[in-house]
Amino acid sequence: MAFAAYFNAMPNELVFDDREFLGGGRFDHMTVSDYSDLFSQTVWDGSAVDSSLYRPLLLVSFGVQSAIFGDWLAGYHLLNVILHILATLLVFGLVREVLSCLDTEETIAANSAMLAAMVFAVHPAFTEVVNSVFNGSEIYVTIAAAGGLWYVLRTYRERSVAAWSVLAVVYF
Repeated sequence: MAFAAYFNAMPNELVFDDREFLGGGRFDHMTVSDYSDLFSQTVWDGSAVDSSLYRPLLLVSFGVQSAIFGDWLAGYHLLNVILHILATLLVFGLVREVLSCLDTEETIAANSAMLAAMVFAVHPAFTEVVNSVFNGSEIYVTIAAAGGLWYVLRTYRERSVAAWSVLAVVYF
């Protein structure tokens, strides 16, 4: 459902803030030292926008994506769609696990989780997040939150210290 809903979100062009942010070749031909420099920059350092937003992992991901996709701009958008599908699957797993922890009958838990994931997959609130490469950082946060919480719920009884430690690293 997520792929069907966002199939048209993969143009071979930059949209919205992507034009200002990714245009101009800021991430082209990066070296190892260029990647370490991203940890001392704000998100908008490569543009005319003045901002103090600090998102070094987003910048690193754009450097890696630039190395992989080059001038194929649809690749950046395709990755956002794939990551949204992953986030949808993690929401399914998290909801199902929460319902299982509440001793919900398995069929009801699975069906309820499926419905929640389907709504998440196509909800219009995610349109700009999936369509704009720059807003992909919100997908990363969703993956970390849903995946981390699902992991904690699945493992905290047997390995509580490991479960909470992994969650802390993921959130960091």
